[in-house]
Amino acid sequence: MGKNFLLEIGTEEMPAHFIDPAIGQMYDFSLEYFKNKKISLESVKIWATPRRLVVYIENLGEKQEAQEEEIRGPAAHIGYKDGMWTEVAKRFVEQYGASLEDLHIEETPKGKYIFLRKVKEGMNTLEILPDYITSLLKSIRFPKNDEVGEMWTSILADP
Repeated sequence: MGKNFLLEIGTEEMPAHFIDPAIGQMYDFSLEYFKNKKISLESVKIWATPRRLVVYIENLGEKQEAQEEEIRGPAAHIGYKDGMWTEVAKRFVEQYGASLEDLHIEETPKGKYIFLRKVKEGMNTLEILPDYITSLLKSIRFPKNDEVGEMWTSILADP
């Protein structure tokens, strides 16, 4: 089970016709961002007033899903001989900090190759949230982007 996340952004007075487009953009961006990062969530709610933008995410996963990746290595006839892994295969595994048990051979259009199946543990969501916030703010586009865009740029540039 995840935790709820609330982000409230205070702004200068925005014209009313800026609000609905901002809500839609923030909603779409938030769903896509966490989907791409493989972090689960229950729902995203966005509210806005002329002086506030609010993102509320229910049950945001505390960690990314573990990701499995396959890395193609040397050709099978070089890395596997006489029923044993060769030095070439051993060096390939060491390069990725894995073990020989993680190797398997697969047929490809170019012949048989050794593949390494590696599981990459997901990052904690708390480590990812600063990037989410910055990316969210940069993604919002207003009808008068030249004026408002400069305001966001100056806000994000200040430490």
